Amino acid sequence: MSLSLGTDAPGRSRQRLLKRRDPWVWEALVASQHRRVYRLMWRLTGDRDVAADLTQETFVAAYRSAHTFNGRSQPEVWLLGVALNCHRSWMRKTCRHEPPEELPPELPDPSPSAEQIAELREQSQAVLEAIRGLPETYRRAVALHYLADVPSVDIARDEGVDPGTVRWRLHRALGMLWAKLAPELGRE
Repeated sequence: MSLSLGTDAPGRSRQRLLKRRDPWVWEALVASQHRRVYRLMWRLTGDRDVAADLTQETFVAAYRSAHTFNGRSQPEVWLLGVALNCHRSWMRKTCRHEPPEELPPELPDPSPSAEQIAELREQSQAVLEAIRGLPETYRRAVALHYLADVPSVDIARDEGVDPGTVRWRLHRALGMLWAKLAPELGRE
């Protein structure tokens, strides 16, 4: 019998078990969130190997700091915050302020032309570079909401702010992204 992290009925006991590093809870957390954390790291770094390493570091750091989980947010949202902290530490350690040279293409259509592939790659790179250039508060909100599919209510609960504040940050971040990307993408 496995313990589901998605149910809220045993919410408080789940939080206690997470803080106590219960193996079943951690196994369920890793199984349900590994892919999500990896995708977030890959989108932030643009390197599959680095993303895999940072994903592993995220789960190690989360396990070590489980006692700090305060239960204000869902464990999954807390874990994504740990992931963003791991990414920030990696950026500081490697002094990487420039995005990687090339990202592997993530193509939604299996049969686009070579020209369409090149255009999609350039646009994806431009968007990721613009996200990486946002101030930390906005970058964190955009990464959690748009890259990791975390609802703004959960982000607000995790950061201890009002949901309206998160929505304002997202709105402001999109404005900054649009201002930077509109000239590059040739749109007014």
